[in-house]
Amino acid sequence: MKILHLILLLTIPLSAIQLKTGLLYTGWPEKDSTLNGAIEIVADADATTERHPIQVIYLIDVSRECAGTVRQGLIDGGKELVNTLRDNDRFGIVVYSKFTRTLMPLTNLTAESRKEAFDQLDRITTEEGRDIASALNKVASEFKLRAGEKIDGRYLVITSLASITDGKKKKGLIPELKLSESTDSIGCITHTVNYGESFDEQNAIYAAEQSQGRAYFAPKDRPDSLLSIFRDLSVAIYSPLYRDLELFVEIPETEMKLCRFGTTEPLPNPIKIKQISRGKTERIPFTIQNKPTQTSSMIDFDLDYYDVATKTRINLKDNLKISLLKEPIYNPEFAGTLIRASILNNLAEDITMLRRLDAELGDQKAKEFRRNYAFTFQQQVVNRLESIKSSIGTPEMDKTVAVMQKIFEEIRDGVYGNEHLIRSVQFDLHQTLHGR
Repeated sequence: MKILHLILLLTIPLSAIQLKTGLLYTGWPEKDSTLNGAIEIVADADATTERHPIQVIYLIDVSRECAGTVRQGLIDGGKELVNTLRDNDRFGIVVYSKFTRTLMPLTNLTAESRKEAFDQLDRITTEEGRDIASALNKVASEFKLRAGEKIDGRYLVITSLASITDGKKKKGLIPELKLSESTDSIGCITHTVNYGESFDEQNAIYAAEQSQGRAYFAPKDRPDSLLSIFRDLSVAIYSPLYRDLELFVEIPETEMKLCRFGTTEPLPNPIKIKQISRGKTERIPFTIQNKPTQTSSMIDFDLDYYDVATKTRINLKDNLKISLLKEPIYNPEFAGTLIRASILNNLAEDITMLRRLDAELGDQKAKEFRRNYAFTFQQQVVNRLESIKSSIGTPEMDKTVAVMQKIFEEIRDGVYGNEHLIRSVQFDLHQTLHGR
């Protein structure tokens, strides 16, 4: 494993927003053809900007996969969501199983309608089947009924995002439907709350990231964590502060290109961010590919950003210079985040091999393989990170070590199944790249 060092930090306060740009090196490593980095946008938690009313639809999976203590967690989470919204915000409830029903249309919140929302949540029972395509169309029609009114934001909180099925035949996945054209076209920001083993983690993360939302995961043995998840996502919903941020990226006319982190897919230009909520962080990890061949010893990397805050136009430009010759030194502030993102990105690709273990190996051999894998993971990752932590004592570095230690223990102990491990790694990567 490569030990990554991060060295450059730019912080530009824009009213209550900070933009930070970090790269792994100030100097381009001699034997490398890529540079990894991240743009981090942080909204001030103490900002007091007023907001307009918002509307939220809570789409609840009522199938057997979400019964018992999970169902109660989803009911309590919905109540927490209602409690955090203001009077005159609008709240609606849609449930889906084999059939989809609107329990409560988008309704202005008052003392009376809050009681109605609580009553409707308490009446939820377990049903058969799942038809998520029909549910999303229902959500789109509910939002469309309010389409002509001036509303600050539309939010969908969806539980247990599963594959779209017709009986036992798979018809397609959420990415193919793009959350249905109707829902996508009205600018709905989606948060997914996922539990246990009966959902598709790639769809859950995709649905959230495509709409600038967040994906959350509660392990099968921790339904009690659902309430804290709803408290966390409520902040991202009830306090929208900054909207429609765009970043234009310009690099010199060379062979270089700016790509999505860990891929060769170019980042869109401009990079668009729908909103940043109070006290929240948005990260845009990237890779600069193809080491330049020109004789110049310096590369310019320019950022333009504007339309940061509602009713405020701020136009600024900043410049990041990368030396082709300078010896690398590091700044610890971004180190924990970028090291964690890099390890999790590689691990997310490799750990899917665990899916084949149970089918291809016997029980005993599968457990032995996991123990050996865990031992290697500890030696090459956890122990090395502990040594780095001794010299980089930042909260992000502490979090990186804690996340990797948790993964090591889960692989080693064999308490969780392989599907849980794969999901856990992918959700850790989502939270690292997009903040929480």
